[in-house]
Amino acid sequence: MKTTRTRRKRRSDCNNVIYQITCKATGERYRGFTFARNRAFQKTAKIRWKLHVCQAKEPTRNGKLQQRIREYGDKGFIVEVLEVVRGKQAALTREKELIRELNPSFDMNEQSLRRRKHRRDKYLLTA
Repeated sequence: MKTTRTRRKRRSDCNNVIYQITCKATGERYRGFTFARNRAFQKTAKIRWKLHVCQAKEPTRNGKLQQRIREYGDKGFIVEVLEVVRGKQAALTREKELIRELNPSFDMNEQSLRRRKHRRDKYLLTA
């Protein structure tokens, strides 16, 4: 007898972590967001940080954050959780607000916000 397992529908409004990375040497800051893994918000930010460090090792990545990681190493930064927001769109909106309020000194934030909007619009047009 074969049993079928019903799959539970995934939530579309999962928690997202808005995090900040600060360079100890220069005080420059980067803000971003990523989806939360369970309820381990600090661990989620650390996992995303490790991805930033891996990206900095790629020679084709030349953003300001990647350049600073190459200069100061991964130990030269502080990673902290700023907020936890439910829903991707709400997290994107809140991230934009924080970027404008706190005015990070380095980051591709303004550039990446434009890119994200472009990607989202492109996806909506092609979907």
